[in-house]
Parts: sequence; C-alpha cells; structure tokens
Amino acid sequence: MNKCDSDDGWEWLTPDFYSGAYDRFIRLRWNIDPFPGEDHHLDPRAFVLSPEEQKKIPLSSELVRFSFQHIVGEVNYFKSYIFDLKTWEKILPEYNDESQKLHLLYKFVEPLLKCCLFAPYALKNQIIFSGTKIAILLAKGKGQPKIPTDENIRNISDFKQWAETWADFDKLETALKVLSDKDFTDATKDFRHRYTHRIPPRIEVGIIRDYCLKHDGQNLRISHHVEEPLPLSAAIKASVTQHRACVTAVRTFWHVLKARVATS
Repeated sequence: MNKCDSDDGWEWLTPDFYSGAYDRFIRLRWNIDPFPGEDHHLDPRAFVLSPEEQKKIPLSSELVRFSFQHIVGEVNYFKSYIFDLKTWEKILPEYNDESQKLHLLYKFVEPLLKCCLFAPYALKNQIIFSGTKIAILLAKGKGQPKIPTDENIRNISDFKQWAETWADFDKLETALKVLSDKDFTDATKDFRHRYTHRIPPRIEVGIIRDYCLKHDGQNLRISHHVEEPLPLSAAIKASVTQHRACVTAVRTFWHVLKARVATS
C-alpha cells in the first residue's frame, strides 16, 4: 500500500503502520485464551466413523464424513476468530490517535466480529441440514410421505421428522435451540438479522438513527431515536458463550448419530 498523502491527517497510513499493528497482534495472539481451562477445541479425528461403522451405513458414510469435516472445521474457525478478536481488543487501547484506532477497528476487528455474530445461526442450520440428509439416507427415504428438497430443509422440525426416534434426539434438539437464541440476539442487538434485513448497529464506535414512520390520521408522523453502538466486549462475550454451545451441539450430534449407526 502506498503512503496516503492526498488528505491532511492521514500521513500515518503507511506500510510501517500496518506492520507495526500486526507485529503487536502476532506477539500477543499466542498468549490469549478466552476459554481458560476449557476443552474448546474439536479434534477432527474424533469425528470419524470406524471401518465397521462405515460398513453398516454404506449409503450414508461419505455424507457423514463430509458433513462433520465441514462443521467441525467451522466451529474451530469460530474459536480462532474469537482468539483474534480478544487480541485486537487488548491492542486497540494502545493507540491514542482516534483515526488510527478507528482504522484498525474497521480494517481488522469488524470483519472478524461479523463472522462470529453470523456463526451460531449458520452452524445451527448446517447441523439441521446435514442431519436431515443423513437421517433420510439412513431411513432409505422411508417413513415419511415426502422427501424435502434442499431448499425446504430449514428448521429443527424438518430434522426431527426423520430422526425423532433416534436415541437422545431430544438432547440434540435442546442443544440446537441454544444456538443463536434470544439471549445471544439480545446481547448483540440482533446484529445478524438486522445486518441481513435492515441496518445493524455500529460496532464499538458510532451511532445510527432509526426513523419510525406512522400514520397519524391523514398525516405522516415521523419520529427517530439514536442508537448507541454494540460494545466490542459484549459481542465477544456473547460469542464465547455461543461457541461453547456450538461445541456442545456438535458433540451431541455425533453422540446421537453414533447411537443410531449402532442400530443399523
């Protein structure tokens, strides 16, 4: 990146600025642990069917392998993003220049945080989608009047329709309901949904104006309020809680699936 000297006040935006910031990040990153003393990592090798189990479900084994390979990887990426965010959270206060701090926030922090705030909802639906497809294969398409298209696999109820008789499925259903739940939505100001469908709050710094339009008889009533930003610390805390829930959901999914395979 070339030095930006077209506008006064941006002389600091140089390669040295970026290398300095990233040097701080690298030196601190491996000394950060948002999950002290917890088993927060999913080992991909723990989610592989044995050769004997694969022989029991020849139609489904490849889908099981691919699905867990993807979902486990996404949960671990989620964890890595949280580690990165905790690192930047500690670095940002070291910058007294507000322009520099804002630049790091927009350049490095916001993209990571958006991934974290979208991850629980995405993982919930990926488990539901994969689980439904696996359940249909294990049932060989029997037991229900209609096999849903991929586009129509959307809710826990779609999965439950094909897997309700699995041992401990109720535990998996409970674990899935925690992902992207109301507590997370409230703690993050409904960021994911609003980012997709409306206007989300700013992160850490900045405000938005929300305009409310209503009929008042024959007239239009216009009111507005100013919304404060979503604090970075609150968003990270909510993400840590949701990552724990994602780990629980994946482990429960695996436990339930293994029990089902054993009956094949």
